[in-house]
Amino acid sequence: YLCHNGITDVNISHLSQILSDSKTKLNRLALTSNEITDEGGQYLAEMLKTNHSLTQLWLGSNQITDRGMQYLADILAHHNKTLHVLSLTWNKLITELSVDSIINMLEYNQTLRTVCLSNCDLSDIGKERLTEAIKLRKEFYLDL
Repeated sequence: YLCHNGITDVNISHLSQILSDSKTKLNRLALTSNEITDEGGQYLAEMLKTNHSLTQLWLGSNQITDRGMQYLADILAHHNKTLHVLSLTWNKLITELSVDSIINMLEYNQTLRTVCLSNCDLSDIGKERLTEAIKLRKEFYLDL
């Protein structure tokens, strides 16, 4: 757990390189309440292409915006089948503009079991669309 450590995008760049190595066996990565922006989100997304051990990624209370959310959603939709939990709570710069990419991620990635987006800046309509998108998924938790 690396929460509340002032971790920046530069730190995430180095960490992502280490976690991209197939020999690295880390299951949970908690980076809540740091200084991670979209740049760090992109590093983490690229890491998720090759990392096959990480099952939980906690990124709440950072400065990730729609752009960072879209990087993560695209990689998770098409290149990662090991992550079970993705938490981006309290990233107030994730808005309605991310809803389509999140829906796409949920459609193509059947491995994810929990997605947490509470206290992001999603509208009621966006939340309804996300709730509708998971109706057919069994054993899935969406925190809005």
